[in-house]
Amino acid sequence: MSSSGDFLTGMFRKHAGIVIGILLCTSIVLVYAVVLTHGFINLDDDQYLLKNPHVMQGLTMQGIFWSFTSFYASNWHPLTWLSHMADVQFFGMRPGFHHAMNVILHALSAVVLFITLRLMTGATFRSAAVAALFALHPLHVESVAWIAERKDVLSTLLGMLTMLAYIRYVRRPAMSAYALMICCYILGLLAKPMLVTLPFVLLLMDFWPLRRMDPAAVPEKARDGAGRARSGKFAADLSRLVMEKVPLMVLAAASSVITLYAQGSGGSVVTVSRIPILARVANVLTSYATYLGKTLWPAGLSIFYPYPEVMNPVLVMVSAAVLAGITVFVFMRVRTMPYLAAGWLWYLGTLVPVIGIVQVGEQAIADRYTYLPLVGVFIMVVWGVADLASRWPRMRGVLPWAFLAVLMLLMVSAHLQVRHWKNSETLFTHALAVTRNNHLAHNNLGSALLEARGDIEGAVAQYRQAVAIRPYYLLGHYNLGIALFRMNRYEEALAEFQECIRINPAFQDAHAGAGNALFLMGNDEGAIRSFLAALQINRDRPDIWNNLGSAYLHRNSPMKAAVSFQEALRLNPGFGQAAENLEKARGSLASLADAAGRLEDLIRVHPAEPALHRKLGEIYFQYGNHGRAIQSYQQALAINSEDVQALYGIVLVHADQGEYDRAVEAMLQIHRLQPDNADVLYNIACLHARGGRADDATRWLMRAVEKGFSSWELLRTDPDLEAIRDTPEVRELLEAHAPRDGSGT
Repeated sequence: MSSSGDFLTGMFRKHAGIVIGILLCTSIVLVYAVVLTHGFINLDDDQYLLKNPHVMQGLTMQGIFWSFTSFYASNWHPLTWLSHMADVQFFGMRPGFHHAMNVILHALSAVVLFITLRLMTGATFRSAAVAALFALHPLHVESVAWIAERKDVLSTLLGMLTMLAYIRYVRRPAMSAYALMICCYILGLLAKPMLVTLPFVLLLMDFWPLRRMDPAAVPEKARDGAGRARSGKFAADLSRLVMEKVPLMVLAAASSVITLYAQGSGGSVVTVSRIPILARVANVLTSYATYLGKTLWPAGLSIFYPYPEVMNPVLVMVSAAVLAGITVFVFMRVRTMPYLAAGWLWYLGTLVPVIGIVQVGEQAIADRYTYLPLVGVFIMVVWGVADLASRWPRMRGVLPWAFLAVLMLLMVSAHLQVRHWKNSETLFTHALAVTRNNHLAHNNLGSALLEARGDIEGAVAQYRQAVAIRPYYLLGHYNLGIALFRMNRYEEALAEFQECIRINPAFQDAHAGAGNALFLMGNDEGAIRSFLAALQINRDRPDIWNNLGSAYLHRNSPMKAAVSFQEALRLNPGFGQAAENLEKARGSLASLADAAGRLEDLIRVHPAEPALHRKLGEIYFQYGNHGRAIQSYQQALAINSEDVQALYGIVLVHADQGEYDRAVEAMLQIHRLQPDNADVLYNIACLHARGGRADDATRWLMRAVEKGFSSWELLRTDPDLEAIRDTPEVRELLEAHAPRDGSGT
């Protein structure tokens, strides 16, 4: 029995690496196998895959070019895009396969981490323990169970391979080994710029465990008479190690610049006016401490942690004290326990790119940010506990069983956390259960209720809670507007779209949504202006061109409608609705041509009839011939100088061309004819507002109110008055006539 036991022990030691690798992969499968039944979620998965036409087409030359040249979703990670495209190419849009690829990449990272630590330290079981903590810790569930976080698992695997290649270079210096390391690092940066701190990690590896800058490793000839390392030689070695990393540092700097530009151009970077520097520094301190706390007790994990409106000063001070205490302790033990300093600096340094000094997304912390940094903490814990056990013999027999118990608890906790990622509803319901004032969770739960269940009332309730928590939350207002629109509550929907435009005037979909609401409210002019404003932001939207054409057609402007429908078809030749609408517009144009011909015949018989000239002016206006329209209206006025309808026709033609000064002149003529007409005064105010003269617009609006104008809901929603709605006078007017029954906006 003893001989067979010795044989098995020997076999295990000989093949320990293979056995540990199999155990790591098996444990990961046990924790994450359930993700094969999970779906996509409505945070980033939709933007990255479901609504991304480049990814949805799979691997194409056009898609590859786009991957390297686009800052889509405020990111530049071409290798990640290619990874998603490959999944679509081979697996289609079956989410289980996309999840499986994340799990495979995570398992490979754990195995490569084990191999890397084992090669550097020679400590098989300590290296395996670190890899097991990395593989099974619940904080890492977010990176693995979230399809959109492919960039995390892919970049980390490439980062691990970079470290493995670096060890090969250190052991056998050669240009081929160095080139392999550079290639792995470039690929890692192309997957996610989180690896910009990897050159710093390699320097830490030089300190421990490679000991390339350890005085004890300095050759005897480099020592002085007392046996101490000559400082000049040591400084030269340190300088050489830094210079060795310069190519990597240059790549990291380039990646950082590109990332900052991508995030800035996408509008994702939060301004200092929104979150001041002192608040960011306070959050940095609490974040470092919070991640440590969640590492020790991984409970209450959420996909999103809202940025606190007010930082707790006691929490900030306690966090600072904890971080300072740990830092002092590890450097006091730097000679006897160098792994503590290496692991602690690994943790602090690799978190820098995502610690929140440059704020993106207004989130306080994120579990996925710990994916690579926690390796440093795991090294500290495993090597530290092992050292303590070596000093206390009684711990040696207990330690393996205690560690197995910890791993079992982590596996159970991680598996339970994975189950929350089943779908958007389960995920964001859980987020609301473990966080407070979580506007994003309310918003995305609302979208889940709407999309999965068709529960529009429930969705509206969630959206309202989101904007109540964060009044300037753009997406919450937009989604609330869409839900209200689907409920045919167009005025309320319009108010939400206008709030979006106030928060971000460049939000194209809000302009388009406002146009749709105005169109169904019967305000063709307002709808047209909203659609045109949307197209000024991005003209490559066939749906908006089609909607603009519909508004023109409804306003009896078939020429402009036809042009709009033609543009929609140019952008999307298969757009069937636009093709049908274009035929309607062409039919209307033919009818107008016939009508114009008949009217001109009548005018030749009855030249002194102003109504005929007015009608001809309307037809020319609809046809898009503004010059002939003005001529016809002026001929009507030559016959009857008090023809108000002809003057209104001139106002419409000038306003349609953006000639607001001339439109005001015609409107003033109507005012002289009807001095007490409040609607006339209101229209003059609208024209001044559209022309950019806020003071004149406000003055005429107040005169309209004095004369009896009382359409307060129109005043709240009319896009013509958007430029003056936030002025003190108009705001006071709206507040004085706000709805009293809780309805409205």
